[in-house]
Amino acid sequence: MIIYFVRHGESEANIKGIYPTDSTPLTSRGVDQARTVGKVLRSIKVDSVISSPALRATQTAEQIAQELGLKVEVDDRFREVGLGSLQGKSLSVSPERDVELMDEYYGDGAKYGIEKLNQLQVRILSGVTEIHSTGKKIVVIVSHQAPIRAAIALALGSAGKWLARIPVENASISIMKFDGGRFSLACVNWKPVEMYS
Repeated sequence: MIIYFVRHGESEANIKGIYPTDSTPLTSRGVDQARTVGKVLRSIKVDSVISSPALRATQTAEQIAQELGLKVEVDDRFREVGLGSLQGKSLSVSPERDVELMDEYYGDGAKYGIEKLNQLQVRILSGVTEIHSTGKKIVVIVSHQAPIRAAIALALGSAGKWLARIPVENASISIMKFDGGRFSLACVNWKPVEMYS
């Protein structure tokens, strides 16, 4: 199965520099980005468009699905990493400024109540395995930066603090294959050239 992981388009939280909530919407630019992704994917025989339940993701998925003549399926396993007490707060609390945040994500800390990377990977793998079991060949999964990076780490068979350096930008496409047991990575953070400006 080939998976086109798409990060949602630009959201209001991206503009405001805050950690998002599930009700954070796309900006008008984000809607345009999503529509562009849909047009790019029209030449591919996509079986399903699956989305995180967060508003910014479903809005992105709806634009893509409309271009592909499909309906959006929502799957909670592709939601954003649980942000705990950081939800809605300023990005000034960041791994660069608070080492405990990164240590909590990768280790045993509990300062913010965020979801651990290994927990995130378990739910991503569960969702993808179930989709694979249906016999679908090509799917688009609209998700978020952290879940897509978690899938990348699964494909690479390794995870560490270096993972945060892998770009997964708004409306980018990361392509992976899944054989029912493991991921293999084909492409990370691809966007149409005009979207890099």
